[in-house]
Amino acid sequence: MRASSAENEFKRMGYELAGIDKSSTSIIQYWYNDRRRSCVAATINDGRVRFAIETKDQKCFDKMDRSSNNYNRRYDNNNRYDNNNRYSSRASSLDDLKGMKDWEAYNELDRMGYERQHNFRDDGRDYIVWYNNRLKKCIKSWQSGGYIKGIAGSDECGKINYIKGWDRYRAYRELEDRGYREQRGFRDDGKDYKVWYNYRIRKCIKTWESNRKIAGVAGSKRCN
Repeated sequence: MRASSAENEFKRMGYELAGIDKSSTSIIQYWYNDRRRSCVAATINDGRVRFAIETKDQKCFDKMDRSSNNYNRRYDNNNRYDNNNRYSSRASSLDDLKGMKDWEAYNELDRMGYERQHNFRDDGRDYIVWYNNRLKKCIKSWQSGGYIKGIAGSDECGKINYIKGWDRYRAYRELEDRGYREQRGFRDDGKDYKVWYNYRIRKCIKTWESNRKIAGVAGSKRCN
């Protein structure tokens, strides 16, 4: 999503811009909703929002009480900034990301060539799934209190069942973001189907809907 569209969407949902941080490659916008007591960090690269994740970073909450223009030299427990607000260190391996602030680690994963795939919840823990096309490697990350607690290999990169129950238009946007392209639509046994193909991972699926929501997702043998 383009940054301008994301800003309008945040405002529509009642969020206010709380502050901005800049790195050598990205801009991080903090959006705060006082009613929800919710803080979101949106990472922008090349004019597009790459990630928008809820964070418990205290810096986000603090910035509601002061002008978002006061971006002086800042320090934290994991990263140090110079006078130009650029990172003075970078992660050299996935293990280096443990203990980093969540949005900083996500920027590093992006720099390493990992693309965010989707979120899922398992055993009370929220995960983000990432895929590196060059390395053909799938990983998952999890955080607590705004800091990365762990990174491990994952088999979730090819899964798409999590969109079941979503509003159909939201689900279709998610499929497109994941690299799927609609091939055709058809009706069978009273159900409306759409067939999708992902050229990168060479996977064909079909979705069907009920009451404008995704009722199911399954593999498909025909994509044309």
